Amino acid sequence: MTKIEQYARAKETLIGAQRWANMIGQKYHGGGGGFGHLHEVAIKATLYFQETDGAINYHDCPEVLTAKLADAATEHFAELVHAALGKLEADCRMLAKEATAEHERLMVAAGLTGRP
Repeated sequence: MTKIEQYARAKETLIGAQRWANMIGQKYHGGGGGFGHLHEVAIKATLYFQETDGAINYHDCPEVLTAKLADAATEHFAELVHAALGKLEADCRMLAKEATAEHERLMVAAGLTGRP
């Protein structure tokens, strides 16, 4: 996949994520109407830690802690979504720069620009 294609896919992904996030708090009319809200947060956390050779190396988070992590994520969901969208936007900016450089190289290779 070219850098240009990667950028296009990342941009579509970003737009989809932004649309999803923007449903929160928006009025809807189906199902009796209401406002979009967070319905569920599911967390699965696994640590890698191998104390000695041959010992267990993947450790699932205890259920009681997973439940509290989900509570904390629910409580801070707006901040987490904002941070996650920022990471997607940064990925898009990086891919846009790479796609621009790829395009420039193609233009030079095709003799369609004055650069050597």
